[in-house]
Amino acid sequence: MPTTVRLPLEIRNPQISVNPGAAHFNVAALTAWDAGYFVFDKTGNVDVVWFGLAFVPANMAVTPAAKIICYWAANSTAGSNIRTQIAAGLVKSADTTNHWNRAALTAETAITTTLSTTAWTQATVTYPASGSLTNQPAANDVYIVKITRLGSDTVNDTLTAATPAFLFGSFLQVDIT
Repeated sequence: MPTTVRLPLEIRNPQISVNPGAAHFNVAALTAWDAGYFVFDKTGNVDVVWFGLAFVPANMAVTPAAKIICYWAANSTAGSNIRTQIAAGLVKSADTTNHWNRAALTAETAITTTLSTTAWTQATVTYPASGSLTNQPAANDVYIVKITRLGSDTVNDTLTAATPAFLFGSFLQVDIT
């Protein structure tokens, strides 16, 4: 039976080509520590995007059961929903089709998550909700990952525009040999 590992997804940059300023890094002075997080501010009901990279280990299992795990929270007690989605593309060494300047990323099914009525409570979301990522990696591949809060979906994303969603961490989860 393979061993499952979680590898940090390196959140690198907010999308600035669309909705500049809607995504930024911030730090909250919580009770016992100062916590850094990535802000997804849907002011104006916009879709907010952060991009990251996930590095696939060399000892990947033949069937890696790859997933992206995100840890969301909000400073809200409303028990509102957020609607999020990831899209990914693989970068493969010396592959002229799967390179850094991709034409598109493959989107997974969007997920609606109900946040706790207690502020700052973690909501763990796995993409995809079941099964494995559409683009299954091989050893030493790199994932380009786009994490989107679908703020334009005002039916499913009910967290108020004045209350951003916070991403505290994200991981690539894979099986290794």
